[in-house]
Amino acid sequence: MPTYDHNSSSTYTPEGSSFVISYGSGSVKGYYSKDKVALGTYSVASTQFGEVVAAQASASSSSDKDQGEADFFSILHGSGILGMAFQTLSDQHLPTFMDALQASKAIDSRVFSFFLSSAPNATPELLVGGVDQTKTQEPVHYLPLVGQNFWLIGVTGISVSPADQPSSPDAQDQETATFSVRGGRTVSQPGTGVPGTTTSTSTSTSSRWRG
Repeated sequence: MPTYDHNSSSTYTPEGSSFVISYGSGSVKGYYSKDKVALGTYSVASTQFGEVVAAQASASSSSDKDQGEADFFSILHGSGILGMAFQTLSDQHLPTFMDALQASKAIDSRVFSFFLSSAPNATPELLVGGVDQTKTQEPVHYLPLVGQNFWLIGVTGISVSPADQPSSPDAQDQETATFSVRGGRTVSQPGTGVPGTTTSTSTSTSSRWRG
């Protein structure tokens, strides 16, 4: 897939400021631009975003530790990042693409959902603005977030048949597209009860598992 080239865009305008952002798996630096951004059938004009001119992955994220720092996006297997969370997490606290879609009345809600199937030849889907309940076996339940930053919810216990996992009332659960992170001192590897998962502990206070 070709990457964005503002020299080929008739709607591009420079914003005039630069950025350096650090992530858990690396860092990027570049400058801000404005252009029309499209995702599927949705588009938002004059959206501010960052154009990356240099990207590095941390040595701990690289598959070959002897190579030291590697290209950040080769680790991600992608060519960019589209934030789907809250503007409080953005570098300049700017409205996100999801905020802009809702403000333009393109979507009624900033809810989004992924459909990921292990079936052969299944096509993964991202639905912006809602949930396709034809792809769910049970009703969809919504839980309040701890705050408008990461996807954190408060939990008091986790049930993974055949055993329940106790937790303290202030335990937090962070869900992303690839893993869950829970307080290691309050929840003891509940993912081990889910078939097909593996568990690793990256720090003394958190545990992760992947499907």
